[in-house]
Amino acid sequence: MKLFGKIALIIITFCIITSCNGGKNLTDSTPVATYMPCFESGKSDNYFFRASANATSSNIGIAKEKAMAEAKAQIAKQIIEEAKSAADRYATEKQITDKQTFIKTIELATNKTADIALKGLSPFCEKYSEANGRYTAYVTVEIGKQRIFEELNQQISNTIPNFDNKKFGTIFSSFDK
Repeated sequence: MKLFGKIALIIITFCIITSCNGGKNLTDSTPVATYMPCFESGKSDNYFFRASANATSSNIGIAKEKAMAEAKAQIAKQIIEEAKSAADRYATEKQITDKQTFIKTIELATNKTADIALKGLSPFCEKYSEANGRYTAYVTVEIGKQRIFEELNQQISNTIPNFDNKKFGTIFSSFDK
């Protein structure tokens, strides 16, 4: 009788474990480290805005276009966030009375700057992989912060009279240091 009880307990335990598992193999849920080409060089620093992205498609050209679009969107977001933070700090330090309008003007100039700067951008790292007829494109793009600042400064100076571009430049370039 004791042997029958142990066998029954083992069978019940086995049934509970397999029913809770839902038929999936336990090794399927174990995370696996994956190497992402181009991503090691995709971090922004004091001199460059950088972004990395990847995309998959059955067409290698479309995979690259999708990855480039994502990387450019990431860089545009970085540029806009840094310029907005600089504009907010500049407006506070210069005691600008209509701070919201000033920041909105900087945002519009930044959007225009990002559009101009990102048009001709090409990847400095570009790799591909293929599995089961699907291509994955990995790209990293970069653009110099000085180039962005110069274009942004030109856009702002055309819009805001008496703009202290040296002060704004000091603030803009100090965010990553």
